[in-house]
Amino acid sequence: MTASPGKQLRDGVLGVGSIGAVVAGMAAIDGTVRGSLVGILRGEFPIALTMPDVRLQHIARMLTDTMGLPSGNLVPLVGFALAGVALFVLMFRT
Repeated sequence: MTASPGKQLRDGVLGVGSIGAVVAGMAAIDGTVRGSLVGILRGEFPIALTMPDVRLQHIARMLTDTMGLPSGNLVPLVGFALAGVALFVLMFRT
């Protein structure tokens, strides 16, 4: 059974839109992500995009910093958790 081209197009647009929404949310919350995104749009690719080790270390550092947030400032973490659950549901619904 093959999927119709219209369904494939909708699935592709939904996937790209979801990734765009997550990147926009990250840029709205974190200034370093915003700076990196603006640099990429200007054509200045950071070294982290070319060296996976540096990128993984940066992601790990950002995650540990996020977990170390004070208890009153968990809004970004909760927001991303809810977005992750929503994307998971959209991805695996039938």
